[in-house]
Amino acid sequence: MGARRGFGRGRRWRDADALIRIAETFNVSCDYLLIDDAPRRPFRSPEDTLGERLHTITELGDHDRELVHAFIDALVTKTRLKALARDAS
Repeated sequence: MGARRGFGRGRRWRDADALIRIAETFNVSCDYLLIDDAPRRPFRSPEDTLGERLHTITELGDHDRELVHAFIDALVTKTRLKALARDAS
């Protein structure tokens, strides 16, 4: 019952925010802080970091954004062509 009352007043949200800040500070997952045998993992995975960086593309002007998209398309095409060439040999 106490947990519900704390949750209703926002206490549980503050506790969760504090846990997230601690995990971020020490660059460990929240699971690592909460569970005894949880493996140590970074707070953010490399995929998360890439997603955050890609989101900043929205700050660019139209022309620069088109250049970034074209560059990404070129890299993906190059990777696919290398895979096809490797599979063909």
